[in-house]
Amino acid sequence: MGTTTLDIKKRKADVYDRDYQTDCEFYADVLVKNGVAIEAILHEDKSGHTKDNAFFSRRVTDEKGLVIKKAIICCKSYALSTSISSGRNIDCPG
Repeated sequence: MGTTTLDIKKRKADVYDRDYQTDCEFYADVLVKNGVAIEAILHEDKSGHTKDNAFFSRRVTDEKGLVIKKAIICCKSYALSTSISSGRNIDCPG
């Protein structure tokens, strides 16, 4: 017998079982449970959509003194044109 989608969902629910308040909390937990040190994760949990996420993430990196020359924005396909437009409006020197 093969693995079903339901089996995979049950296993994910067993591993990621907290009551996550934000996407940031969930993805940080995924990273930690897969071996990334919590200290290596930059948290941005104020945004409500992709455009805000890009701007607030830039603020987080600036506060840490990180120089970002290029960035990748990951989003759903329906938000792609907005994300590209927003990303161009974030000042990245270099």
